[in-house]
Amino acid sequence: FILRRMDPDGILHNNDENRIDIWPNIETINGVVSAWAHCGTKDAPYKAERILQKYLNDWNLNVSQERQISPTVETYNIIIASHTRTKSKQAARKAEALLYELVNVGAPDEDSGKATTKSFGLVISCWSKSSDPSAAERADQLLKVLEKNYEEGKSKAKPNIII
Repeated sequence: FILRRMDPDGILHNNDENRIDIWPNIETINGVVSAWAHCGTKDAPYKAERILQKYLNDWNLNVSQERQISPTVETYNIIIASHTRTKSKQAARKAEALLYELVNVGAPDEDSGKATTKSFGLVISCWSKSSDPSAAERADQLLKVLEKNYEEGKSKAKPNIII
């Protein structure tokens, strides 16, 4: 509802007469994504991800470059964290896929642009809660990727006392 009202030109919701003349930005999107991610339903991570994708795809195709919205590492971390709170059998795999999207592509507007130590820690935590038989191996593999990327200078994310 909030994002629908923040569409002054009717780009995404052209029949809403209650629009206000405020443009959404990534903080707005992060707030709504976070609300969905924390709502406690089993499909919360997927709804959060759909909202993000809708605004990144549909919105960015229809506005000028200065009004385009790019996800941040925080955006990805919010969604990854929401997967750690679900009981879904696919949660850890989905969280890992989002992590690798960050590792390989990065968040467009970030100088660091890549996954953080927190990003890796969230996914490792997700694997630790998984009933998947390969969960321990996957978590260990992620730790090795984190260490290797840091040692090779590919990432500022480095293992710490928590990971």
